[in-house]
Order: sequence, then C-alpha cells, then structure tokens
Amino acid sequence: PETGRKSLFLSEVFTRTFEGENEEESQTLISELMAFAERPEFVYVHQWTPGDMLIWDNRSAVHKAMPFDEENARRRMHRTTIRGERPFL
Repeated sequence: PETGRKSLFLSEVFTRTFEGENEEESQTLISELMAFAERPEFVYVHQWTPGDMLIWDNRSAVHKAMPFDEENARRRMHRTTIRGERPFL
C-alpha cells in the first residue's frame, strides 16, 4: 500500500494451489515464480558483522534463514512485528 506496487503473496511451503488450477499446474507455476524471484540479480545475502540489524517487509520479500556455524559462533536474534496492512493480493 505504501508504494502502490503490486506484489504476490506466495510460499513454497504453504501455497498448494491457485484458484482455477489443479495442484500439479499450481506447483509448476509456483516453482517457476520462485526460480524467477531467486535469480542472482534479486538476491541479497547479508555478511553479518557484530551489531548488524536487518529489517525487511514480509509483504514484499522472499526470505529464508541460512545455516551458520552453531558450534563456534553465537548469535542473538529478536523478531519485531510492526502493525500494518496485511498482503491484499
């Protein structure tokens, strides 16, 4: 709503079908959309340094956790949710 740009609320884990499509057709389209979204020119991988803080808009970003060295490194993470509009498309 802030930018006026359209976005697609999509999850490989939770989205099973699109209205009017069967599951096989839907899963094919989901795979194609995710492959597009994961192209290198759209991907940001953060190289963490102490004191870093990242903020993103879950309504218009695909994100996932990356593995890290849990035996030799520590990390402290907090999640904050800001009240606002839900995805509407």
